[in-house]
Amino acid sequence: MSKVKKNKIIFWFIILSLFLAAPQVLDNYFVYLLNLFFIACIVSVGLNILTGFAGQVSLGQAAFFGIGAYTSSLCMIKIGFPFWLSLPLGGLAGAGISLLIGLPSLKVSGYYLALVTLAFNEIVNLIMIHWKDMTNGTDGLNTPSPKLGEFVFSSDGSKYYVIFLLALFLFMAARNILKSKTGRAFISLKDSEVASQSVGINLGKYKIIAFMISAFYASLAGGLHAIALSYIHPQDFSLFRSIIFLMMIVIGGLGTLRGPFIGAALFTLLPEALGKFHEYQELIYAFILLASIIFLPSGLIRLPGRLAAVTRKV
Repeated sequence: MSKVKKNKIIFWFIILSLFLAAPQVLDNYFVYLLNLFFIACIVSVGLNILTGFAGQVSLGQAAFFGIGAYTSSLCMIKIGFPFWLSLPLGGLAGAGISLLIGLPSLKVSGYYLALVTLAFNEIVNLIMIHWKDMTNGTDGLNTPSPKLGEFVFSSDGSKYYVIFLLALFLFMAARNILKSKTGRAFISLKDSEVASQSVGINLGKYKIIAFMISAFYASLAGGLHAIALSYIHPQDFSLFRSIIFLMMIVIGGLGTLRGPFIGAALFTLLPEALGKFHEYQELIYAFILLASIIFLPSGLIRLPGRLAAVTRKV
């Protein structure tokens, strides 16, 4: 084993150890923020597979986020399923519905696809608001805490380990997917659909797969969001939330594995940092996006490289 590889393993072991120790040393509020961060990471990693690697733009990610949240919550509340069964059912519900949306969307791409997913997000959000017998409408829904035997995951610290470990697993799964034949097909789709077809890649098949993976990730994250807050509301799954998810991967770094984590960290901390300027949140986000597109189109993940290049020139 080379020295570089050994150092890399030691580095990631230290990072993993720090994250595992976080609930034991941090205040509950910071643990809560870490929970939100890892939930955002799961959504953005899934969306990055669809948009950053497969080149398909979606403005409907918050809809799948909400589908996962409501499905897993309702399975626990109305059917009595345990969280460990309700969560994957929420993920599968999102993936299944994405198939229904993805198939008609195969004939459109680019801006038109974005409009289709935007409309889908609005429809789902309206259903959440008006189907009161099922979703409790604008009164929101209280979500029970997960249980494992007699142990109840009621604290932010106990929920943290569920969220963190699942986020880690899903990141590793995404990395393996992108290194596989499927991942190479996604990248080929983004580079050129015509060239992909010419070498025998089934465009429709891989577009649908990318949609389903992305929706599955978002729906799982929605189920985790429900237990992290112990409460869900239709406002949590609005179009603005979909735009935030898209901004995470654009500003963090499209088509990179670590970029979504940077974007997720930024948009988890920003609402807290804005404080009394919260009413100007949308305007501030717009300026950040504009500045990122103009000055750092490759995302914050490329910032160290850009700074190093400028330093060498000086």
